[in-house]
Amino acid sequence: MLKNRATVTSSLVILLCIAMGVFVASCQNLGPRGVVISPIAIPGAEYVGMDSCKMCHTKEAAQFRGAPHEAFTMREARDEQGNDILEGEGCESCHGPGSLHVAGGGDKSKIVRGDYRGCVSCHLDVKAKLNMRFRHPIAEGRVSCTDCHDPHNGIRPVFRVEAANNKCFKCHPDKRGPWTFPHEAVTEDGCSTCHDPHGSNLDKMLNATQPNLCLKCHYEAVNHPKIGRFSHSGGKYVIRGCNNCHRGMHGSNFSRTLRHE
Repeated sequence: MLKNRATVTSSLVILLCIAMGVFVASCQNLGPRGVVISPIAIPGAEYVGMDSCKMCHTKEAAQFRGAPHEAFTMREARDEQGNDILEGEGCESCHGPGSLHVAGGGDKSKIVRGDYRGCVSCHLDVKAKLNMRFRHPIAEGRVSCTDCHDPHNGIRPVFRVEAANNKCFKCHPDKRGPWTFPHEAVTEDGCSTCHDPHGSNLDKMLNATQPNLCLKCHYEAVNHPKIGRFSHSGGKYVIRGCNNCHRGMHGSNFSRTLRHE
């Protein structure tokens, strides 16, 4: 018994040491303002700093003030005295070193532009979702992160419900309406109430299966299982699914209850 406990304790100590080693190694790349641990390489290019970027990209620079990405800094090199050199501050932490881009008068082929792999190198939760069964075709290049997100803007809110829905309606115009009877889940809370915009293992990129998805909002604890004016007790409602009757889940021009008949 004591031997088994000693073995378990030794294993935990080893795992803790490994974890601490990984943490310390990661901290070695931390700059004073932020970090992008995996720099984007452009062969032959060197870092020029944000001031050079601002000379041409005045609009982005103005919006960038206060944005979360402004604080990103990479620290990869050391000078002759062995001191860390800060490189890739702000813009170049995502777009790569810009010397060739600048020397080429803004040559777009000499800079990284909107590559989703740069985004998911930090946003690991999104990277996992982009590998799920149902997802937006970002890896195939049919959709890009910047179609929905503005990485430079830190001034106005990006994810207001109306603004977020309009991003979706650009590709899904049939869901826009206008509807005589709109679904409040869309107009008040937004498309992401039911859909995960990055990916899901459920069809249509849903957040949950039916009827659980609908019951997140349409659940009356006091008078369950009555929903609205009708009782929804019985296995047929669970087995058939809500959208067998309520097919206008985005909105309807015929039924206040979003039914199809």
